[in-house]
Amino acid sequence: MNKKRLLENNEHPVCRLALKNGATVELTKQDIIDNNISKLENAIPDLKISNNLSDNSFLNKVLSVLETGIQCQHKYYKYLCLFILCHVWLIQIIALINEVHARYSMLLISFWMTYAILRFQFKPYFRYNILLSLVKKIDVPFFLSSITFSLIILSMAYELLTPNRQCLAFYWSDIGKLMLFYGLSTITYYKFLIICCLYIALLMSVYDIYTVFEKYRLELLFGVETIGVKIFKFVCIIGLLYFLPNILSDKLCDIKDGGFIWGIIPILLNYVFYAFFANVFVGFLFFIKNIVLRHH
Repeated sequence: MNKKRLLENNEHPVCRLALKNGATVELTKQDIIDNNISKLENAIPDLKISNNLSDNSFLNKVLSVLETGIQCQHKYYKYLCLFILCHVWLIQIIALINEVHARYSMLLISFWMTYAILRFQFKPYFRYNILLSLVKKIDVPFFLSSITFSLIILSMAYELLTPNRQCLAFYWSDIGKLMLFYGLSTITYYKFLIICCLYIALLMSVYDIYTVFEKYRLELLFGVETIGVKIFKFVCIIGLLYFLPNILSDKLCDIKDGGFIWGIIPILLNYVFYAFFANVFVGFLFFIKNIVLRHH
């Protein structure tokens, strides 16, 4: 697809996006600014899966919730946030009662986690402009938010205040056991941070998952990326997650004066976890779409 930098060049008031089937969709500058995706929905009738389901279908009710966009307005998302918040603080309280060595540094993560969840509820400001992403490379809004910036500050502060910290050594089974309250006496700052990053990434991916799904579909329909490229990226993410304990335990600990590197590790964790969960949920929605279209 030939991309026109519409927002940077006023000489081209209309941006034409060509579908693989030869159809063309014309978007004005204002359409892109306002994320007016209705033009694409008219050109691609099955862009919303629920359009192919009966009104009384249970699947239609579920998909209609997801298709509304921002999920923090729904009760299930609030309950999920409450469960995660209670789970994290229960781990924190047990660590305080048992006088775990990392109990006070863990408080930094617990407060960051609480702030992040409250931010999801009251000041979401994370709307993703699908049309702008098709004509111009833009970043995911989560990673330009105060949630990420506060995590950077917190991580760097921890590195500066604890120069004699121990290197992180863990396996994924260790993280699973800690989440089930086993072996909490062995918990460290970074192990607790990984648990919290997992939870925040999950909430981030669910937060506006249907917008991410539509973006994936449109990138395929407009030929921005192929399904092979997307599968390859997902396989790379899985591989990175699989080897992550080894990388953090053996490789980075050998780096001298690596405080800055360890300071940005949480951002890498958060992004990789987010990308993993988003791809899983998008893949599930593609699976549902194919089943629905096959039977309708």
